Amino acid sequence: MIGRFIEFGKHLIEVSRYDPEIDLDRWREQLFTVIYPLTWVVGLAACAGTLHSAFAEERYLYPLLAVSAYLLVMGVMGLKRLGVRTRMTIALLVFFSSVFYQSSPLIGYLFLFSFPPLVATLVSFRAALSAIMANILLFILLSYHFASMDLDLTRFGVGSIDQWILYGIVFLFLDIIITACFGLLTKGLAQIIVLERDSRRMIAEKERRLEEEILRSARIQESLSETERKAAFYISHDRLTTLPNREAFMQRVSVEIMRARNRGQVFSIASVGIDKFKHINSIYGPSGGDAVLVAFTERLRTLVRDNDVIGRTGDDRFMLLLSDLARVEDVLAVLAKLWETIERPFQVVGQEIRISASIGLCFFPHDAKSPEDLLKNSETAMFAVKDTGGGAHRFFDAQLNTDMTERINLERMLRTAVSQDQFVPFFQPKVDRYGYLLGMEALIRWHAPTGLIMPDRFIPLAEQNGIILDIGERVLYRACRQNRDWQEQGLVPKKVSVNLSPFEFRHPDLVRSIENTIHKSGLDPMWLELEITESGIARNEQDAIVKLAQLHDMGITLSIDDFGTGYSALSRLRDYPIDTLKIDKSFIDNIPQDKRSVTIVVSLIKLAHNLGFKVVAEGVERPEQLEFLVLQGCDQFQGYFFSKPLSAEEFEKKLQPQVIMS
Repeated sequence: MIGRFIEFGKHLIEVSRYDPEIDLDRWREQLFTVIYPLTWVVGLAACAGTLHSAFAEERYLYPLLAVSAYLLVMGVMGLKRLGVRTRMTIALLVFFSSVFYQSSPLIGYLFLFSFPPLVATLVSFRAALSAIMANILLFILLSYHFASMDLDLTRFGVGSIDQWILYGIVFLFLDIIITACFGLLTKGLAQIIVLERDSRRMIAEKERRLEEEILRSARIQESLSETERKAAFYISHDRLTTLPNREAFMQRVSVEIMRARNRGQVFSIASVGIDKFKHINSIYGPSGGDAVLVAFTERLRTLVRDNDVIGRTGDDRFMLLLSDLARVEDVLAVLAKLWETIERPFQVVGQEIRISASIGLCFFPHDAKSPEDLLKNSETAMFAVKDTGGGAHRFFDAQLNTDMTERINLERMLRTAVSQDQFVPFFQPKVDRYGYLLGMEALIRWHAPTGLIMPDRFIPLAEQNGIILDIGERVLYRACRQNRDWQEQGLVPKKVSVNLSPFEFRHPDLVRSIENTIHKSGLDPMWLELEITESGIARNEQDAIVKLAQLHDMGITLSIDDFGTGYSALSRLRDYPIDTLKIDKSFIDNIPQDKRSVTIVVSLIKLAHNLGFKVVAEGVERPEQLEFLVLQGCDQFQGYFFSKPLSAEEFEKKLQPQVIMS
């Protein structure tokens, strides 16, 4: 029963989802699912009372016929072939008859007043109101008849005419409320259905008219001459380059705004203005200028993706819509290709012409949310570049412009640094508990023309654009070659450690590249240690284990760097062919004061020793840290307490027998 009411409620709430042609009948069907079980309950109670009286009075024929007739009627009501209105009428009739039979005559008579309006509700609300008015008139006539005839009202279950009138008014009031509720609900549903039906018809009519308009336009287009088609095309396109003009480009931007909002994406508008284009026209003539514009357009077409849009918005100005950007930084890759396109010379009228350009960029939704504002902001940034002499780009947002400009300049410097081999290793000592030098870690430094640049500034950028592979190979060679030079000078041989970034470690040609680099440097692999981060191993553990095994078989010592900060499964550590664990500096910083750090460090040292690994603590800066680590059995130490990273010339002084670092 509860489930029926819940289902009925759902259908009332979600009525707008139904097909308007059959909506009311579906609502009546749900109402019937409520009335039907109530009819069963009341009817079975009546049957039970009838059978009990029949057996008590030993009258069997008529009661059994009555019960059989009731069961037959209930069975007929369950037939789906009958209309829902017919089944509801039968159900209401049985229900009220059962109540009439089981109650006092007065209650039964008054219940019959509720039957006609409810049945009339199934037809229409007006029919229900008419039935109520008929009930009121009938009640008035009966009351007048009872009063004038001076009948014995006790036979009707009432003691006096006043009681009859009181009960009648109460039942008529309830009758009005119930009928009004059902009627208004039905009327409301009918209005909703009519509105929905009208809306669907209007939409269907508009779609039909739109299809007819499209077909009519297609027929007109087919009937146009070639000249007329070209004229229609050039209304929205530039004649020289056939690119969309400003109005057409703004329409495409409007469509992209809707797509970006629906998908939660970012896109960029780039305004590109050719610098001093009037000088090109003056020197090479209008035909030469047009040839440059056409050639530049063709280059832009090869630059952009299928979903991107190019437009020409002025004599020397172009617009680019760069769609589907996962993040703002993704525009940098397109910007780099754009600059490469601009800087290549053009062959025009048998001469080589070089141009420069000013580029302004803005982003949706960060800088603007309408097509007009997006174009205006990108042009504002472009004109700002022109005012400073051109040949550059600028982002509309000031802070973003600063960050992006610094990032692009750094990337350009990085590529130059790789070609000029500006990266050198600095060496930081590794010592034992007594301060004796055991080895060193090669830490990359960039000797740029502007000064020494630390790795935290350029390593993330190098990993993003793939330059890290060239940088890592050069630093590995420089570290191995330097260690080999020291050995050839007769200095005490020490093992040098070199870091491999996760990006390098994922490279499929890693092992062969390292083998070639070591061979070229002339260093025995036994004097090389490679440090790999936990995240580099965890990303593809099976492949990582294979690579580690191959490197270990070459005689190279392997170490897990920054241990405790990554994702290694402790249960798998025993499967790694490694020799050393390096405890990350973040844990060392807070010992011995912080209890959590102390617990972690002690656990890591015990775990490593139980698995047969050596332990290196990096970032040791205070004597109390060293004392604590020594007491816990740590094997090697590294940090500013002993020495900062040193250049090769400075570190060479440490490579003497029996040198104590502190």
